[in-house]
Amino acid sequence: SAALQELKDRPKVKIHRFPDDVLAKLKILTDETLAEEAANDPEFKRIYEAYQSFRQQNDAWSDISENAYLAIQ
Repeated sequence: SAALQELKDRPKVKIHRFPDDVLAKLKILTDETLAEEAANDPEFKRIYEAYQSFRQQNDAWSDISENAYLAIQ
């Protein structure tokens, strides 16, 4: 994106990826938060379950399409 490129172009800015352990903890906290919201809000639960279903179906496609493409980059 243009914003990312702008940051990359700044000589004093170094962009780093979060460490795997931080990303893993963020996933756990996110999953817990979403589960709590779903338990307290029926509409949120309905939408979240639909989203989870889509992600599960899409993961199979991603494995043979986008991820395969990204692996050769």
